[in-house]
Amino acid sequence: KVVMTGRDAEAVRSACKLLLDDGLDVEHHQLDVSDPDSISKLASHVEASYGGADILINNAGILPDDQVARANSTSLESVREAMDVNVYGAWLMCQAFLPGMVQRNYGRIVNVSSGVAHLTTMSSDGLPAYRLSKICLNAVTRMLASSVEGRNVLTNSADPGQVRTRPGGPRAEKSVEDGADTIVWAATLKDN
Repeated sequence: KVVMTGRDAEAVRSACKLLLDDGLDVEHHQLDVSDPDSISKLASHVEASYGGADILINNAGILPDDQVARANSTSLESVREAMDVNVYGAWLMCQAFLPGMVQRNYGRIVNVSSGVAHLTTMSSDGLPAYRLSKICLNAVTRMLASSVEGRNVLTNSADPGQVRTRPGGPRAEKSVEDGADTIVWAATLKDN
């Protein structure tokens, strides 16, 4: 069973309908990861309906600055906005779902990161708010993974590459299906 979420309830409902029409077992639920109450409602729904989640994919993300933005002049409001969704939202989602995973001694968390989060590319400008948020997401992922070590809850970051989505644009190198491959792989890792 997949619970598909998004800020725009109607958009999620429409996407869910397409998947249901293809015979997939999916339901929709409104979620704004920058709103702790929204996260709490989702976690309560998943717990009450399904006894918890086995897999959590944190794919919510925003790109508030552009390719030409520079670290020395970017708006700190853009940085705050990116951190709220890309880091704190994912962190809160993990905190909401990790306790149940630990209790059941099984879970897989995949935080969708980005190739621009590599420390080796920090000399380049462009996307400073987004870049910083994804670097922080990778750090949070490592801390969370360490906090549940030995509990069969595997927590990883995955870089799908540049994908033909709204942020990636129509000329991105990968299809959505190809980009999802790495995320699905990390979400279905064996216990060892």
